[in-house]
Amino acid sequence: MNLHHIGIEVKDIEQSRKFYEHVLGFQEETYFKLNDETILFLKRQNFLLELIQSSNNESIMVQRYHLCFETESFQFIKDNNLTIYEEPIKLGNGWETVFIKNSDGELVEFLKCTQE
Repeated sequence: MNLHHIGIEVKDIEQSRKFYEHVLGFQEETYFKLNDETILFLKRQNFLLELIQSSNNESIMVQRYHLCFETESFQFIKDNNLTIYEEPIKLGNGWETVFIKNSDGELVEFLKCTQE
């Protein structure tokens, strides 16, 4: 498994975009809406940063960030009796994602990037 990206919840995705693009040299990788969230992936060299803006302030994660690991299969989740926090979702770009919470309540995302 490899670290795929770090996600951060932001209040204003366009303000955050300006900072990461103009100050730190990131470029847009992909941009889409999912339910009540706007999601922007920015890339700098081999590093991906996910910015997430929710239209529903109540849905903002207390943690405000998460780690994401790229995987080829979600089978290890079942094999290790991990508790799924958010069921697998197929994204508009063909990726499939699932969130778990570890025993300390830390939110971790696992992502299959294979496209059909």
